[in-house]
Amino acid sequence: MRYEVLAYAGAALIFFSPLPWGRGAKLFLFVGVTAAYLVVRSFWPDAPAMIESGLRLASAFTLGMLVHVWREKIPVLPWPTLIVLPVWIALGSHPLAEVFLNLTLASILFAVAFAGLGRWPTGARLPDWSYGIYIWHYPVMQVVLYWYPAADPLEVAIYSIPVTLLISAASWSWIEKPSLAGKAGLGRWLELAFKGMRPSP
Repeated sequence: MRYEVLAYAGAALIFFSPLPWGRGAKLFLFVGVTAAYLVVRSFWPDAPAMIESGLRLASAFTLGMLVHVWREKIPVLPWPTLIVLPVWIALGSHPLAEVFLNLTLASILFAVAFAGLGRWPTGARLPDWSYGIYIWHYPVMQVVLYWYPAADPLEVAIYSIPVTLLISAASWSWIEKPSLAGKAGLGRWLELAFKGMRPSP
């Protein structure tokens, strides 16, 4: 969890930074942290776990930032998966393989969520439980393991998945969706507040 806290702290610094964090800057950030991760994996085998895991998470986190800023330009057809998937398989255990694994997963998720297949509905029509699943799956699994310490991975999944989905649905309906509805007003308030804090020219 400490790596995720660091990732969110970094995202907050970027958000509140006066620097122009446009698409190009975020692309540069992704390339930079990914290159740093590859260098550490390739040439520093005894690197502290905090550094390696931090860069590893930062690479995936900044990839998510890129997906967000280019969400309207990313093709939602399945063909990007057909490009990155063979590259990931061909790389095997090379450190670069994980980068292409992230790209593969992102392209698959985009295709499943948004690519219409004939008359089949897309995932975009479903409630967005993804963040709740991301937040709640770990504590739910820990509770399961606390009560059933001898549970194997399959049993943990059987117990955890339905509970996680139920909590995620409640989180979406009662917390996230209402919060998103008020996001625009909060954003305007923050913008006015920070404008008032800036020194006049």
